[in-house]
Amino acid sequence: MAKKAKRIGGLELTPIAAEQVEATFVLIPREIRILETAFAQSLEDFVRYFNVFGIPCAFYLEAGVIPTAAKGIVFAVGRGQEFYESLVEGRLIIPLLVVAEMENYTPKIEHGGIQIDVFRVETHPLMATVAQIAAALLRIGRGEVKDGGDS
Repeated sequence: MAKKAKRIGGLELTPIAAEQVEATFVLIPREIRILETAFAQSLEDFVRYFNVFGIPCAFYLEAGVIPTAAKGIVFAVGRGQEFYESLVEGRLIIPLLVVAEMENYTPKIEHGGIQIDVFRVETHPLMATVAQIAAALLRIGRGEVKDGGDS
């Protein structure tokens, strides 16, 4: 039986049967691989990475969410074709992970005519996992983690 379209808030919504939907969603992949990491020394450097690599947006993790993070961090994931293909297979391959510190959350970073949308990490479950990795890599990059993983 065909369902009729409904008008909600000026939009016409037509229900579809579940058997017509083909989708795969992986909340936490079984394998995460980061091919390259870049530690931006400033937000200006962070914006340059966006400009060069055409990264669409960034995510912000507040200080204190991860106990060892003294400051908030902002990070971005460079996405290539393999990023999306790997998700379907239950893996996450990140061609480029750019990480920088950021004191306070702001929905947009603007520098040199470039504007970057910044989302809180809580809005994207997969990026919440990547945020923990980004925070750990930032600490490793600074030499805060001693041999054996103790800090």
